Amino acid sequence: MRNQNIAKVLKEYRKRNHLSVNDVSILLEDRSFTAAPKTIYGWESGQANPSADILLTLCDLYNITDILEAFGYDSNENFHVTPSERTIIEAYRAHPEMHEAVSVLLGCSVPRKGSVSAHNTATKEVSHPKQHSSGTNTTCLLYTSPSPRDGLLSRMPSSA
Repeated sequence: MRNQNIAKVLKEYRKRNHLSVNDVSILLEDRSFTAAPKTIYGWESGQANPSADILLTLCDLYNITDILEAFGYDSNENFHVTPSERTIIEAYRAHPEMHEAVSVLLGCSVPRKGSVSAHNTATKEVSHPKQHSSGTNTTCLLYTSPSPRDGLLSRMPSSA
């Protein structure tokens, strides 16, 4: 599949960098690529496309850092989700009460002090019994979560 933006972008970035077609030809030759000015004009007019190696070299010469964006590709366009990832996403969406816990687990956010999420997972402020020489207590956050047995106990029938 051809991207029609390649020709336009190559010409635009060459001009932005104040380079002539002859300059580009020489710079490519310095990097062990042979491209006559006529070939470069062909790339810029859309008659042909440079090889992948030459395209990457041109991006380097033209100071193009985000190649996908420069050539008009959406960075999410090639974002694929496997069936198992889809199942996880669907389960996540079905349980909004777990969003904060999952975010903390994955390192996507920091829990709020004193917050409580699903299964009574809590963040508590605890004062350390030892005082510093300044006379102040050391404060730390303690994260508590239920034991796997807690879920079993809640599902067990109560004895009469």
